Amino acid sequence: TLLSRFMLEHIDAADQSYPFAYLDFDRPSISPQDHFGLLAEICLQVSAQFEELDDALREVRDEALAAQPGGQNTDAERKLRSLVERFCRHIDSYLDAQESFFEWARPLLIVLDTFEVVQYDANQVKHLERFLRLFMDRGWPRLRLVVAGRKRIDTLVTAVEAHELEGIEVDGAARLLMRTADCASKPISSGAALDLAALLAVKRTLLSEPRVHPLRVRMIAGIFRPRKQQSGQEIALSLIAELQDGLKKGGCPARCL
Repeated sequence: TLLSRFMLEHIDAADQSYPFAYLDFDRPSISPQDHFGLLAEICLQVSAQFEELDDALREVRDEALAAQPGGQNTDAERKLRSLVERFCRHIDSYLDAQESFFEWARPLLIVLDTFEVVQYDANQVKHLERFLRLFMDRGWPRLRLVVAGRKRIDTLVTAVEAHELEGIEVDGAARLLMRTADCASKPISSGAALDLAALLAVKRTLLSEPRVHPLRVRMIAGIFRPRKQQSGQEIALSLIAELQDGLKKGGCPARCL
């Protein structure tokens, strides 16, 4: 997805990054009901980005995992709130030391991806809102939330500022295709990736730049599966030929998917 690409590029520039956590609700291990598990996952990802925070956040993570399943009793909520406060203090302490006097306060970014999975059940949304309120009710100025999903999102604890997904530029889509192929142990050349991305691109208006919808990249990524006997390059060239054939017939290759 577009957010996946952002996270990958963000990791590459980790020496100058602000802390973030990427929670993809398409993963079975990420559950809106498991508040201790969500906090533990956030601690794990942030500590992987900043070695200096590893010891402190490992303690918070270990205690969160030990508290599973916490349920919704008063003791569990009190414990969770205490752990969230400790997490925020560790982040504040570290970032305060890194920021210059004239620098804006660096945020902590929490990305919630594939949010439509949560929206299938209104109770799941309520569970997630209870977790997010632990950060938001304390008025923590560093917190930034990005929520992505196929269904419209109007509110999540508070009003949501909506932005329509415009797609990825062709060069960016080519890099993402190469990464997804590499992850499946089916590497493809940069030339094949660029040709494939160009065929997947669509111009929304006559004067606009062609862009590739992330869902099309995701569909293509599913074709690069490790169990396939073909090499990644062979798969890419076959896809290119198929899409070019659609173009010759007067159609839009990207809309064939």
